[in-house]
Amino acid sequence: MDGGLSPRRASALEPDPAPSRLHRVSPTVLDRALALRAEDPHRSARTIIQLLEWQGEIAPGSLAHSTLTYHLRRRQAAPYQPAPPAETFRRRQAPRAMAEWQGDYGSYGIMENQRRNAR
Repeated sequence: MDGGLSPRRASALEPDPAPSRLHRVSPTVLDRALALRAEDPHRSARTIIQLLEWQGEIAPGSLAHSTLTYHLRRRQAAPYQPAPPAETFRRRQAPRAMAEWQGDYGSYGIMENQRRNAR
């Protein structure tokens, strides 16, 4: 033996090929989905799929909403994403290290010391 793997075992270490139909949508269905999105930009991917199924352009359950969303995002036809709110709070920071200290003390500690001394 030469110390290497047999061809059968070596082939087990090779990665499996990716599925060929991953994210695959026919161009006509995709064009129709883009047209439906253009009609109403707030239409969700699930609604578009439902309309395509009702119109008989695709078989029920043949197109996942994640796949359609993927293709809509690639074509910059994804739904409107609102901007983050303008009012945000900033983190409080000291001008330099150890510049600000905060303590929680009061007269209770002083009174405890006086009570001990009074005995």
